Amino acid sequence: MLNYSAVFSLRNLNGKNIIRLRISYNGGRTEIYTGISAEPSEWNPKTRTLKTKDKRARELNRLLNIADEIFLHYEVNKNRYPTFDEIHQEFRIRLGKGKSDKVDDILLSEAFEMYIKHQSIVRQWKEGTIKSYTSIKNHFLIFNPTLTLNKLKEADIIGIINYFQTAPKDFRTGRTRKPHRNTTVEKNIADFFTMLTWCANKGYYNGNLHETTQLSFKGTGGDLKEIVYLEWEELIELFYKDFGSQRLNQVRDVFCFLCFTGQRFSDVKKLQHSDIRENYFIVVTEKTIDPLRIDLNDYAKEILSRYTDYPQPLPIISHDKTNNYLKEIGETMEWNTPLKEVFFVGEKRNTITHLKKDVISTHAGRRTFIVNAIKMNIPTIVVRTWTGHKDERAMKPYVKIVDELKSEEMKKFNKK
Repeated sequence: MLNYSAVFSLRNLNGKNIIRLRISYNGGRTEIYTGISAEPSEWNPKTRTLKTKDKRARELNRLLNIADEIFLHYEVNKNRYPTFDEIHQEFRIRLGKGKSDKVDDILLSEAFEMYIKHQSIVRQWKEGTIKSYTSIKNHFLIFNPTLTLNKLKEADIIGIINYFQTAPKDFRTGRTRKPHRNTTVEKNIADFFTMLTWCANKGYYNGNLHETTQLSFKGTGGDLKEIVYLEWEELIELFYKDFGSQRLNQVRDVFCFLCFTGQRFSDVKKLQHSDIRENYFIVVTEKTIDPLRIDLNDYAKEILSRYTDYPQPLPIISHDKTNNYLKEIGETMEWNTPLKEVFFVGEKRNTITHLKKDVISTHAGRRTFIVNAIKMNIPTIVVRTWTGHKDERAMKPYVKIVDELKSEEMKKFNKK
């Protein structure tokens, strides 16, 4: 990022005076007249801020944010520092004291780049999030490379939705790919509106499509796809199964550990021996960055006892290889339960049936834990303390499975 400093200054400490914003870079300095005054008793000379948390303090914070926006804009779009005159002009525009003839010239792709660059720093985005937003930006580039931010119309939103649902293209090769499912399109548009909201808050976008556009996608409620998990009997059979192969036995142990603790593969992969205690272990989740204390049951303890001499608590290999070997395991275990997946592309309903052995993956470990925990009548609020789910709504798909199973069991009381 472009290096600069922005600090406030109250020159006269002997009486009420105007606060100035001093911006320094490349050995030079300019000052912005804030129009905000303060008494010496209200000023903290060490932090160079107001002691009070009133409207003036909020306005000063806004000015610092504007400075950030200006330097980010010049870095992304011009690859240089702004001149002092440009800084003053940009402040006048953003404070409504001058008109910009450049707003309409901001390409939508440039707005995306500014958003990605800003948020990836201030929000500490992971690589996956950056790739996701970059992918959406690239799709918009294919759809209309000259589309500008403030000339966006609802017709453009409808157009990009149609593009996703008919013939999306690979940005690198230009090849047409399969139409996107409604669940994917809904997420992409939601992320796009999040970017628009940021642009509106920063003063780059003067429209309101992100607030007025009403969209509805079929089949995005999250209940059309059967959850892949192991029944308790399947899990115990797997736990005691000897495959006669070290690689498969080790993948078995890693997967069973996920099933008995409810953790993600990515979190367990980072475990060190120092994280393991006698009856629990500590994990800092990758997704929520929250430290969790996970109690160890007898099955999880037995798995860990098999690898006390290993550099790490578990013999974890790459995610892709683990998933490939799990499918080998599923074939051997004859997990042939059919699982139906229903999804929509636009108005069209699609149904695919898979066998459990063909779609088993590490994600099923966490789901196996949750379903079986609820079947054991462990309260969902307790389950969430182990899994790290913050919202009770995340438990609904699993509770639904258990409720349906209970309904089937009750039928055994019916008259023959």
